[in-house]
This record gives sequence, C-alpha cells and structure tokens, in this order.
Amino acid sequence: MNEQQHLDTLKDIKRIMERSTRFMSLSGLGGVGAGLSGLIGAWFAYGILDEYRAGNGTQIAYDADIYSPAPRT
Repeated sequence: MNEQQHLDTLKDIKRIMERSTRFMSLSGLGGVGAGLSGLIGAWFAYGILDEYRAGNGTQIAYDADIYSPAPRT
C-alpha cells in the first residue's frame, strides 16, 4: 500500500467512527430514562418469577455462606 491508500483508509476509519459516535450518543436524561426502565423491568420480572416459584411450592433461599469457600482440613 502506498501513502495515499493509508491516508484514505484513515479517513474512512475516522468517518465511520464519527458516524457511530453520533448514532450512539445518549443524553443524560435519556440515560436516566434507560436506567429507570431497566429497574422497572427487573421489578416486574422479579414479581413474575416470585409468583411462579410460589405456585410451584419452591422457594429459593439466598444464603451468603454457600458462596464462601469450603474450609480446608
């Protein structure tokens, strides 16, 4: 590749990156909205899964001790 081809390639990369930055930009208020909708969705999903577990008679016990390593003997 000659120098002009390298420059053209760099120009193409720069143009692609500028377009993707404009497309992916999210305002602060939009980020807050996305976070709130994620939290609301998680709350609904938790309620649905909790009802499902209650209907099947299975409850999951969350115990921090199950994640600790076993003692060495």
